[in-house]
Amino acid sequence: MDIDSTRRAPAPHASDGPRDPADALVAGAAYADVRAGLLAAGWHPVPDAQAREQVIGDDHARLCAKNPGLARCRACDALPELGTASADGLSVMRFARKGRALRLIAYGTLADFDVTGEDSGLVLQSWEFPSTHD
Repeated sequence: MDIDSTRRAPAPHASDGPRDPADALVAGAAYADVRAGLLAAGWHPVPDAQAREQVIGDDHARLCAKNPGLARCRACDALPELGTASADGLSVMRFARKGRALRLIAYGTLADFDVTGEDSGLVLQSWEFPSTHD
């Protein structure tokens, strides 16, 4: 089921507790902010065993050992939910909570995976709640 990624959610009140991610996901929001909100609401990353090959390449172990500061190596270490990242700036991340799956598509510079607010070059583009983990 696709969710309209253009709607804006009202700001939650501190007393409201965790909200459904559909209320908090906003296209254009910094990925680091979206991620923090999901983790706080009890969502957990769904690791992809092939992520390093898909994001960095077949020689990922040697490349990251020689260059641990590379953005793609750092992102794979910090974001277990990262499944793929293309050269054109699209990244796929997966989360789950209570049997429910969530797939996020982020766009931009993967090096900004931990940059919050308007300065981030990695932003949420779209999302969906697939029927199963794929």
